[in-house]
Amino acid sequence: LRARERLTGEPDINPAMRGELEMLASDGELARETLIRCHVQVVAAIARVYVPEGLETADLVQEGTIGLMRAIEKFDEAHGVRFLSYAVWWIRQAIQRAVDNNARTIRLPVQVCEMIREIAMIEEQYWREHQRDATDPEIAAALSVDLAQVAFVKRAPQTPLPLDARGDHDDPVKWCAGELSLEELAIERERAEAILASLKTLDRRDGEVLRLRFGLGGESQWTLEQVGRAYGMTRERVRQIQVRATEKLADTPDLYKTILEMPPRTPEGPGSEREEWLQITEQLLQLASPAARQQLTNPRTAA
Repeated sequence: LRARERLTGEPDINPAMRGELEMLASDGELARETLIRCHVQVVAAIARVYVPEGLETADLVQEGTIGLMRAIEKFDEAHGVRFLSYAVWWIRQAIQRAVDNNARTIRLPVQVCEMIREIAMIEEQYWREHQRDATDPEIAAALSVDLAQVAFVKRAPQTPLPLDARGDHDDPVKWCAGELSLEELAIERERAEAILASLKTLDRRDGEVLRLRFGLGGESQWTLEQVGRAYGMTRERVRQIQVRATEKLADTPDLYKTILEMPPRTPEGPGSEREEWLQITEQLLQLASPAARQQLTNPRTAA
């Protein structure tokens, strides 16, 4: 292979050297074809492990063979690694990327697919070690990524619902987006972007606590106890962080609007989280500036 590279990259080689390089290149091509034939069963065995719905084994064998050819080009015996071990890595990578690119109705970026696999490995390892499911903050810490990234990636593998899907009683599924006008959708999108931008002004833990407590940025709503268990804090400590974080965002009307419109799904009554929620929203209104309060009542008007 290196001889072929010299032949194509050095046009002024003397005739004697050129003849020798051409012989080496010919021998290299023969060795390459021999390696491919000898390892095609390895490619097929790996491909059979990965075959998902919608793809054929032959397609993955073809992709795996491309990975094998890449391994042949990149292999350097000076590194002290067996060729088979090196080739298996390239074969698996080529097949996995083909699966990621073609097996889903909606294609996900390769980086997202890789993080999905990393999260699955961490969850399996955590269950073996602790006999319980890992929380999103624990997964984020293990991967050294933001909690929002983990939440986004965990939602990504969900099977998309067809537009003509039927409900439990064979009724057409009602789409939330279909109930909003284009203008309302634009307003909601701007509001969501403003919320996420506001959370980035906080330190990491405060932003994550607020996001989880209020279900901001597409997150599900967590109770004080759930957040406390995830971060190893008491219920009161989580509440203090929540209040401190909301005070820092006193002039973020879009954030307040979202909080006011998303009450927690918990029972009502004295001492309940719903009662505490109402107290927090009253505090938010007191903290907000006049311009923010005006936008809370009508987000389309700017002071």
